[in-house]
Amino acid sequence: GARPTPRLTPDAVEARSNWWVSSRGYFDGRIHEPPLIPSFVNLHSQDDPPVDIYRRMEEHDRAVQELKEKITAQEEMYNKMKNFMK
Repeated sequence: GARPTPRLTPDAVEARSNWWVSSRGYFDGRIHEPPLIPSFVNLHSQDDPPVDIYRRMEEHDRAVQELKEKITAQEEMYNKMKNFMK
């Protein structure tokens, strides 16, 4: 059987999509090289730590220290009660 010719005009969905709008010049033969993508100067790399990482680490360390102090106080109270009951 005969193969249908490729369609280079957008349907209703493609006409509204960014893909067709940015590709229309290519299909019409007006674009000979890809458009330049602007580079952003202040974008963070994926490898950069989050800005608030040190604040979150300090909060975490404070919470751990408070828990250690509570555990120490509970152990002291337990030992006092244990010695009192002897």
